[in-house]
Amino acid sequence: MRNILIMVIIAIVIFLSNGFEANALNNIQEGSTSQIQVEFTWEDEKIKAAAAYGFPSVYEEVSRVDYQPKDTDILQYDSNLSGISLFKSIKYFEFNNIVIKYNHKKIEWSEMFDGLDYFDMEKSLTVSLKKDNIYEEEVIDEFVKNYRYYRADHGICYEVSEVSLGSTIEEAKTAKKRRTGICCYIDAIESTDNQGYKSIYLSKNESLIDCQITELNSNPVMYLEKLSRNNGDKKLIKEWVSIKDGVSLQKYIFSSEGLPEVIRTASSIIYQELDDSIFIEPDDVEFKDITTFLYAFLDDGFSDIEKGLKNTLLKEPFSLILTGRNGEKMTIYTQGDSDGDTLGQIAIVRAVHDSKKEEIELIGFYDGEYYNTVIPSKKIVERYSSSYEHLKLFDFKNTGFREKKDLGETIIYTFEDLGKGSVSGLRRFYEYEIDKENMKLIKISIYNKEFFKDSEIIGDKNEYILSELMKGNMEIFKIPDDYKIYTNRMGEHNDGEHYPIWWK
Repeated sequence: MRNILIMVIIAIVIFLSNGFEANALNNIQEGSTSQIQVEFTWEDEKIKAAAAYGFPSVYEEVSRVDYQPKDTDILQYDSNLSGISLFKSIKYFEFNNIVIKYNHKKIEWSEMFDGLDYFDMEKSLTVSLKKDNIYEEEVIDEFVKNYRYYRADHGICYEVSEVSLGSTIEEAKTAKKRRTGICCYIDAIESTDNQGYKSIYLSKNESLIDCQITELNSNPVMYLEKLSRNNGDKKLIKEWVSIKDGVSLQKYIFSSEGLPEVIRTASSIIYQELDDSIFIEPDDVEFKDITTFLYAFLDDGFSDIEKGLKNTLLKEPFSLILTGRNGEKMTIYTQGDSDGDTLGQIAIVRAVHDSKKEEIELIGFYDGEYYNTVIPSKKIVERYSSSYEHLKLFDFKNTGFREKKDLGETIIYTFEDLGKGSVSGLRRFYEYEIDKENMKLIKISIYNKEFFKDSEIIGDKNEYILSELMKGNMEIFKIPDDYKIYTNRMGEHNDGEHYPIWWK
């Protein structure tokens, strides 16, 4: 459980990247140096004790220098300004094939009988940036490593955690490794901020205290001082950002007592040609999409669709007829509301045409082991472990949340099918449209795209209105004894490459 929580936290705060073309921020919360005195009560004795251990002091000040940015610098600004005016004047240009190595230290403080003591945890982080694409290699120790991938055009953050099963450092080098993955469509999480490694940016819970041009190791930098508030917890953040490269060179986070809690410094910055493939997630890891969980946990944004489904559907077994724009019908049979995440077992009845253009009825449902396609007119059943034909309507466990869109009179929730998909490589999406006046589900749409973000719908967008709802007959899930069952190999996925058995 602890590992899962760690992974969830990482998914929230890592990989947040969107491009900025003009001002780094439109809505700036302004603070002041006097605000520090109001917000914080520094513990001078503790601050002195921390400094005696060699840690930076919250009292350290910076000296302003004059530096006119070069045309080649990533950060551009008006050098005649200072403070919030300087911050507002900043323009950020794209990263271009840059690799930064960071040393990251987290410090935990405790009070002992003989004074202040601490425990620190160190890790190394290598970050590769190309435009708004990000690849990270995080080394916790010889046993635990994390790899993160983000492509801005897809918008999905992937993390692979790799754990070596050896008990010693030597064993860890050759021991078997366990790899697990999670992913999140970060644009869907409203309470996070898409800043990535563009440090000239204020998060929603931050206000600017100071912004100056200074030097760090003889290099011109933009110095930022920020106040952070998070559920009553206050932090002071000091950060030095390279004007030439646009990346953070040094970052300190101080507690409300003035003790350093995080120290991150860049040990090297290298420009090198980066192949686009390093930003692509590995295909040998199964990723668990946690977008729906995070959206529910952080933003609590599912209240409208929950009300819409509750006011529309039945708790007991029912059937629901959906009617398309051209009069075509699709009937859903379900056991009803079982646990809030899904409607229990669902069967979908629809009409298709075979190779002779004759209409036949198909019944499709997943029984927990196989996806069954039943053809009553031919008394046959075709089974696969999974199938692209499996429409995951009302299945919020196996679909990932992507967007909530308020259209004024209605609200649309969009979810992505997390299954293996078809041979085309296209992803399937489901839209649920809720009428705001009556808080009822009024329309369902199904369509395919290459990926969700900034991608066009490929093929038809099938839109269905809810035309009839009645108590259902669960006999539809029973397969008659005289039906012939064709079972494909266990573990085989039907990706649509071959014609189904009923086609001819």
